[in-house]
This record gives sequence, structure tokens and C-alpha cells, in this order.
Amino acid sequence: MVGKYKSLILKTMITAILPLFFGSLLFSGLIESYKNDMNSRREILNDYYRPMRDIRNDCHNKHNDLFLQYGSVAGSLKLFSDETSRFSEINFNKITHEQAIFYVSIVKTLRSEYEKLNMLKKNVSECTSVLNRIYTELSIVTGSYDEFVKVLTHRTALINELYSKRAVFLKGHNGDINEEKYLQIIHDFISSDLSNDALIAEKMKGIKGVILPLVSIYIAIGESEKEVFDAEYQMFVKLNDIYLEDMNSRFKRGFIARLFF
Repeated sequence: MVGKYKSLILKTMITAILPLFFGSLLFSGLIESYKNDMNSRREILNDYYRPMRDIRNDCHNKHNDLFLQYGSVAGSLKLFSDETSRFSEINFNKITHEQAIFYVSIVKTLRSEYEKLNMLKKNVSECTSVLNRIYTELSIVTGSYDEFVKVLTHRTALINELYSKRAVFLKGHNGDINEEKYLQIIHDFISSDLSNDALIAEKMKGIKGVILPLVSIYIAIGESEKEVFDAEYQMFVKLNDIYLEDMNSRFKRGFIARLFF
């Protein structure tokens, strides 16, 4: 009889303890999984999203500087063309030392603007490549890669169309822009024998025929680059909305809610 009571008590204890034991294990596992999930969400935010924003802001500023720089080059070309015409009217042989220094400074400024333009084109190309890589990685970790591909495809098609229009435009204006060629023409001009009126007249004709038309060309390229800039910005806006929606969902619901609901 005593043995039966002992057996009953043992069964009762086991029945009571086992659920508590396994329940504790399950709850501990859920807590640990929740912690891991929180760490994962923080990693996405800190290791992917925030660096993407930093890189994108830097690239945005460089690209903004790039399309504005085309206007700066156009302005320098116009100033050079205007001053060349003005000096030719007063006779180069009678130009004062101060006027000569001013004219040379205009040429130096033009070269500097060209160098800045080329550097910005290089910087924008590099940062855009890095930004697209970050977009790809962030799309993978947030599970939004398919949406990213759709946005990227639309942006690529739009930018290719803009570049095609630009190429057609340049073809209609004697081909691509060759800054070194034009700078060499300018250098040859100011290095000429300015005491030879016939040579000056010939060089002036070449300068006016080549340099002045470049003003409108660079303005048009700057406007085209602004459209490329806008296309890149629209891509960022769409992708940023996708990433924020995903991260907001992760932080709002949490692991346990996603497990049971």
C-alpha cells in the first residue's frame, strides 16, 4: 500500500516537473532566439543601412558637384572667348603686363576647371559603383533583392536612354569632347608669335570657331547630367522606402510575434 502511494507521488511529481523543465528550456530558447534576432536587426541597421546612407550622401554631393561643374567649364570657356576677342580688338602687341597676367590667369582657371571636371567624373563613377554594391548587399540581407532588381532595371534603362541622347547630341557637334585637344589649341595660341598680325588673325579665327561653340555644348551636357543625377536620386528614394519598410517590420513585430502569428 505504501509502495502504491510512493509510486503515485512519484508520477505526480514527474507530471508536474517535466512540463516546467521543458517549458523553461523552450522559454530560454525563445529568449535566446529573440536576442539573436535583435542582434541581426541591429547588424542590418549598423553594418548595412547606415553605411549605405553615408556612401549615398557622399556620392550625391559629388554628383551634384559634377553636373554643376559642366556649367563652370562653360563659364570659363565663355570668359576666355570674350577676353580673347576683346584683346584682339586692342592689338595684342599693345597689351600691358597687367592685362597679360589677367589673360594668362583666365587660361589657368580654364585648365583648372577642366581638371576638376575630370576628377569629379572619376569620383562619381567610383562612388556609384560602390553604392550599387551596397544596395545589392542590403537587398540580400533584407530579403528584397527581387524588388531591387526591378528598380535597378528601370534606372539602368532610363540612364542608358539619357546617355544615348547625349551621344547623338555630341555626334551632331563634331563628335566627343576632347578637353586636352582644346586646351592644346589655347596653349598654342597664347604661345604664338604675337607680333605677327597675320598669324594672330589666323589663330583667332580658329579659337572662335572651336572654343565658343563649346559653351552651349557643355551647358547641354550639364543639363543631361542633371537628368542622370535625378534618375539616381529616384532610385535611392524607392530603395530606401523598401529597406525602411522591411526594417520597421522587423523591429515592430519581433521574433516571437513572427513565430506565432
